[in-house]
Amino acid sequence: MTSDNLQAPRRVVAGSIVRIFLGVLLVVAAFAKGLSPAGSAEAMFDGWPFAARLLAVQAEMAFGVVLLLGLWRSHVHNAAIVIFTGFALIALRSVLVGEQSCGCFGAIAVDPRLTLLIDFAAVVALLWTRATGCKEPFFVAGRRVVVGAVALVAIGVPLGVAMAFSSPVRDVAIASTVKFVLLEPETWVGRRLPLLGVLEGASGLASGEWTVLMHHHGCPDCERVRPDYENRIVQGEQVLLVETPPYSEPDAELDSGHARLPSDREWFVHTPVEIVVADGVVVSVNRELLSGEEARL
Repeated sequence: MTSDNLQAPRRVVAGSIVRIFLGVLLVVAAFAKGLSPAGSAEAMFDGWPFAARLLAVQAEMAFGVVLLLGLWRSHVHNAAIVIFTGFALIALRSVLVGEQSCGCFGAIAVDPRLTLLIDFAAVVALLWTRATGCKEPFFVAGRRVVVGAVALVAIGVPLGVAMAFSSPVRDVAIASTVKFVLLEPETWVGRRLPLLGVLEGASGLASGEWTVLMHHHGCPDCERVRPDYENRIVQGEQVLLVETPPYSEPDAELDSGHARLPSDREWFVHTPVEIVVADGVVVSVNRELLSGEEARL
């Protein structure tokens, strides 16, 4: 028996192990996003309607189940290479922009560098075991298909219901006591600032012209531009720095020119974002922010 003949069964077993592991990983990731959709809203699903988010999570779970059951191995194996290559590119982008988490596992924060390593290893393993995908007819009928369909209904329907109940509301309801709130400042232009009456330490914001910077202490871009806004406060300009929870110093007193979103709910907004307000009405929203040094270049 040749060495190639000896290696073939090992590759078949290795291919099955790889597909099972990745199938479990996808199902777990889908569950994490489904049970804590607000944790993925900002990083992955920003601006997506609920139906699109639901479809994305259900599709991820369905593909994971197909991998676990070994259906259409050749086709699914090749599809997995493409999918995990896409995941690796998303993780690489998160690493390059300095994000703390890509939102791939919902509220469970995972370092994008670790996610990139896992995705890269998955692609390498799939390529190495690619020949193990058997040429099974695509339109296969059998017990595994029935089991897969039953599993998707039994798991997918409750997960969809959970997503519906825990999905973050849009900013139109921020004055309520809902737990998850997704802020979309671009939709506020020409409207009264929805944050009025909600912010802690923002007296006087309803009158005069203000420049509001929403920031988060774990955001590298926020730390890059925030000193310039701090200097503008010192110079007497009407600038308000609004921090999103969790706060950098939870017990610290708020200084003049600083405010917070309340910590009694979870807020999701891409930071940093500059909002110009005139007499309580939003005039403009800007995300293309430069530090003073960058602006001088």
